Amino acid sequence: MVGGHLEPLYYADPASLTSYQVYENVSEGSPISPVFDTVDELNEWLKQEGWDQETIDCLLNLGHAPSLIV
Repeated sequence: MVGGHLEPLYYADPASLTSYQVYENVSEGSPISPVFDTVDELNEWLKQEGWDQETIDCLLNLGHAPSLIV
């Protein structure tokens, strides 16, 4: 995948972020969602997958969602 990224791009120039995709990075960093052109499309897909809106908002605002806290 050309331009694929396995690291969060927290400090990237927003103009360079052209699409959205959810990856799990606990193991190999596999994509778990399709690639979306807009954050609204990603939001709708997450809802269809059963995510509640509070969790979706947290993911989209923080750019990541912790899966385990010890």
